Amino acid sequence: AKPFDFKTLRVMLRIALPSILQQSVVSLGMLLVQRLVNTFSLDLTTGYYAAIKIDGMAIVPIVSISNAVSTFTAQNIGAKKIERIPSGYRAAILLDVIFCVILGVLIYTCAPTLVGFFIDDNAEAVKLGSWYLYSVGAFYMFIAMMNVTNGVIRGYGAMKYFVGITIVNLISRVILAYTLTPVIGYKGIYLSMPLSWVVSFVTATLVYKYGNWRNVRLINN
Repeated sequence: AKPFDFKTLRVMLRIALPSILQQSVVSLGMLLVQRLVNTFSLDLTTGYYAAIKIDGMAIVPIVSISNAVSTFTAQNIGAKKIERIPSGYRAAILLDVIFCVILGVLIYTCAPTLVGFFIDDNAEAVKLGSWYLYSVGAFYMFIAMMNVTNGVIRGYGAMKYFVGITIVNLISRVILAYTLTPVIGYKGIYLSMPLSWVVSFVTATLVYKYGNWRNVRLINN
């Protein structure tokens, strides 16, 4: 039998532990925003929670493309074909563009119907939930491009950069929600989501272009 490979375990832990931290931060951020949502009326909370279910389903393909890019990047690093990574990155961006255009059209034409699947006999809640989808519908491209960029960085094994971009996304959302809501009411909660996507997209783009994450070869170490 082969001896236990502690080197492989160390690499796995260095990838897994930051991912666990990322998910913990995501959950904490969502709880803080939900606390703010719960201060509003029952109609708003009902509509909001229905809308974020739809939002969660909408971004599944975006997350899937990001995961595929991570795998593609890691495989090409292992195969020592790093020159193929930029073409995979561009292909993923193109897929996201096509998907986000379709998704935006669907939301702007069918938002009340989609929210209505989760709410019975409450027109005000459906209206408020629909406004959330209208608020985020035009901005899915930003979270899509952020996720693809982060996917490449994660594929390299540069987990500090990956987690950092995610934390920027969540912290900016919480700050924006708590800053805008006293000024413009519940719409501040709605707008905090797409605006945080823009912030994280800019952060990811700057890291991708100017960061030294390409020098991190965790998989080959």
